Amino acid sequence: MKVLMCIRSDYFRNFGGDSRQMLKSVEYLRKLGVEAHINAGDITDFSSYDIVHLFNLASMGETYKYYKIAKSYKKNIVLSPLYWDRTLYYKYINNIENLKLWERCSAYRKEIVKGCKLIFPNSYMEAELLRKQIYHRGNYVVIYNGVEVISDETPLYNLKDRYHLDSYVLCVGRICVMKNQLVLAKICNELNIPLVLIGNIKDKAYLDACLKFKGTLY
Repeated sequence: MKVLMCIRSDYFRNFGGDSRQMLKSVEYLRKLGVEAHINAGDITDFSSYDIVHLFNLASMGETYKYYKIAKSYKKNIVLSPLYWDRTLYYKYINNIENLKLWERCSAYRKEIVKGCKLIFPNSYMEAELLRKQIYHRGNYVVIYNGVEVISDETPLYNLKDRYHLDSYVLCVGRICVMKNQLVLAKICNELNIPLVLIGNIKDKAYLDACLKFKGTLY
């Protein structure tokens, strides 16, 4: 079996959750004997592939392009949507242009979801959001994100001992406005619960603002 994993062209330079999910999917599909190839825009001939796997309903331009090519070849298409509604976020930061673009792309998102054999949300909450906002009759199969432990001897972060913590909140993700760690830091501070942030720093000033709250660690 041959599978083509189609992802945005900057997936490695602008590394995100979709990048990690795609790379790990490729790694473990290959271990199962599946011939999995990564397409960041350089492959346009889909004729030899049995399945085309799309990633990310947010990067609509590239995802829609991959979708139309796959449909033209009459391929079985599956989708890892990594979807959440950005409407409130764009309103909050007052980015009217991105808000208009997000709303204009709703028809394209629906076309993609309707045309996929399977859609793999990472939670039942995401699946319900897709049903409510995009297409209620989609064939949704929830696939949780995993945590890879290479071996039993692999040293893990012992945050309780390292930071002398008892109970705490752990937030893993890129440090940036979109991930909303600042509000989480404020709430944890009000509740007197330590917060541990883990992730690549996209916005250093934003991280500094988070760390001003007592009990927030990075």
